[in-house]
Amino acid sequence: MSTLPRLISRYSNRVEFVFRDLAGVTRYRISGHKTLNGAYAGTVNMFTVNAGTSFRSPTITANGWGLIDECSRGLTRVMFSPDDYSGLSANLPTDNFALYLRVEDEVGGVWQPPSPIYVLPPESFFTTKSQTVTLAGNAPGITAIAGEPPPSTSLFVALPKTASVVEANNLNAGGGANLMVCFNEGMGMAPIIPSSESTTFDDAVRMIILASSSGVVTPFALFCSMDKF
Repeated sequence: MSTLPRLISRYSNRVEFVFRDLAGVTRYRISGHKTLNGAYAGTVNMFTVNAGTSFRSPTITANGWGLIDECSRGLTRVMFSPDDYSGLSANLPTDNFALYLRVEDEVGGVWQPPSPIYVLPPESFFTTKSQTVTLAGNAPGITAIAGEPPPSTSLFVALPKTASVVEANNLNAGGGANLMVCFNEGMGMAPIIPSSESTTFDDAVRMIILASSSGVVTPFALFCSMDKF
């Protein structure tokens, strides 16, 4: 999978990321969608940035943000406003709503498989003492097996920071497929039966991976509680 960014700051009309450059990566292509399901099905291309450089979108440039000279060796810096791209497609949100991002690394002139879906909440999310990221969608209709690592076509979701409590709900009615979930791609998947939920406590969850126990999609809801940044 391609590289995930590190979030530096999130203000109104201002998002700042950095990528730690890996050997062989020449460019990053950043795409997004207004829903989790949409991001899994196919994102809308927003912009591309050369590795080892800095990128500023039109609003950032017009406001003179991001002009401080900093040491960026081994890093790619990105600063953008979601409103600069929401007009490209009805599937891209404005700055007031969550944005679901994917990154593709270019290596040897070839775009690599996309990163997990990175959840970027709106600015209002970052102004409270504690926050809960609420996510809902469909776990893909692939057959994941309990105890085995997740299939590569599972839904990989990356949170902006670690969550100490995660509640995962299987919204299938009785008789539907199990929701398969794990919190690290090297771990085995665990089932959540229909109309049931499972909750972690005192944890440090950054990645959530979801799939179905059969060949049909499984609707789910996630509630991820985090401390203030």
